[in-house]
Amino acid sequence: MFRFNRHDNEIAARMFDRAIIADAGFARAHAGLSFTHFQNAFIGYAKEADAERGLARQHAERSLELDPLDPFANLSMGRATLLAGDLDGCGAWFDRSIELSPNYAFAIYTRAMADAVSGRGLEGERGAAQAMALSPLDPLRYAMLATHALSHLVRGEAEEASLWAERAVAAPNSHVQVLVIAALTHELAGKRAAAEAWAAEVRRTTPGFRAAQFFQAFPFRDEAMLARAQAALKRLGVPG
Repeated sequence: MFRFNRHDNEIAARMFDRAIIADAGFARAHAGLSFTHFQNAFIGYAKEADAERGLARQHAERSLELDPLDPFANLSMGRATLLAGDLDGCGAWFDRSIELSPNYAFAIYTRAMADAVSGRGLEGERGAAQAMALSPLDPLRYAMLATHALSHLVRGEAEEASLWAERAVAAPNSHVQVLVIAALTHELAGKRAAAEAWAAEVRRTTPGFRAAQFFQAFPFRDEAMLARAQAALKRLGVPG
């Protein structure tokens, strides 16, 4: 599940399915299956993104029914809610996950990402830093670094954002959405050559990727920020 590629995500989903068949009351297996469907929609592994979002929520809800005190179940529900574009609703699930497990870097980072996309850049930066301090070798380190980039981007600090994005794309497990963040931050920082190079890498690794997929994953609340990002990706030739 934490290898963040289509092939291994499919294997993980099959394993979680087998676990549920063996034990229908295994809450953590439902939460894990939710996260594989989340990846399908968030990264774009599956064509039917709406269906994958629905399955991510369905299995998160089942996990919570079985064990409402499982931090991962609450986190999965928050991520499914975020995936639906509900920036207000997801926060309560992340906060509950952190309350249940105060050192849970995965939940702390995801809360930080939601903060950044909501325009709370300083909170996003602090949360990302805390998550990395708690889990410096985390398989989601690339995402924590990318959250740092987003936290600076929404505060108008594109140069600093581009530096964090460079670190994010160099980290293990980074995927197409992180490549887009690199292209976007470099473009807004005025680094056209680097921005075009990262946009080309998006096209090379993920043919057919569209800007709409990025903004579904990162629904910037601030309309001015959203407009700047949309215009930047359009200049770089990322289809809408």
